[in-house]
Amino acid sequence: MTEQKEWNGGEVLFAGGTDWAMLGRGGGGKSKVDPQQELERQEKYPNLVEPHRLKALMDVKVAFIAAGSAACHCIVGDVNGVCYTWGRNEKGQLGHGDLLQRNQPTIVSALQGKHVVGACGGKHHTVVVLKDGESWSFGLNTQGQLGMGSIRKGKGSTDDIQLSPVKAVVSDVRVVSCGADFSVWLTHKGEAFTAGNPQYGQLGHGTDHMYNAKDSKCCWGRGTSA
Repeated sequence: MTEQKEWNGGEVLFAGGTDWAMLGRGGGGKSKVDPQQELERQEKYPNLVEPHRLKALMDVKVAFIAAGSAACHCIVGDVNGVCYTWGRNEKGQLGHGDLLQRNQPTIVSALQGKHVVGACGGKHHTVVVLKDGESWSFGLNTQGQLGMGSIRKGKGSTDDIQLSPVKAVVSDVRVVSCGADFSVWLTHKGEAFTAGNPQYGQLGHGTDHMYNAKDSKCCWGRGTSA
C-alpha cells in the first residue's frame, strides 16, 4: 500500500469576473451607459478567461477556498489557519469591519489568532469554522443567518449587520454550508443545525413561507444527518 504524503497546502488559480460591484447585476434598462466609461471599466476589471495566480496569495500555502452559489465574494484559508476574503462587501460579508469592497485577498484581522479550517458564503454573509469546532460569522443577519442566536430587531439595529466576526451559538462544528439567506452546520456528532430564512422550508423545521418572528429568541432548527 502506497503511503500518502502529508499535504502542505497549494496555490490559488482564479478565473472569471473581477468587477465585483457589477457581477450578477443586469443593467435593467434604467440608464444608458457611456461606451467609453464601460470600456475603461472592462479594462480595469477584466473577465479572466484563463486561470490566473493572485499576487496577494503568491507565497501563501492555501488549505481551502470557498464561496457560495449566491455569493459575489471569496474566502480562503491557509495552512496556518489565516483567513482571507475579497469581493463584494456592501453588507459586511468580508468581515473587515467596514463596507468597502476588496479587489484582492485581504486578511480578516479580527480572526487572527484563530485557526480557520473551513468556510462558506451566502449572498451577503459568511460563516467560518475553526479547528476547535467553533463557528464565527459576519455580514447580513436580517433573517438570523449568522446563527448568533438573534435576528432582526428593527431598522438600524446593530443585529441587522455584523461588520466583524461574531460567534455562532453552535459548537463542535465539522463543516458549514450557506444558501443565499440561510446557513447549515454539521457537527462531528452528525447533528445538523440550520438558521436563516425558512421561506420555502429549506431549514427543515416543518415550516413553509414563514419568516422568523420579530420577538423570536432562537433561530435554530435541529435535525440528524443521514
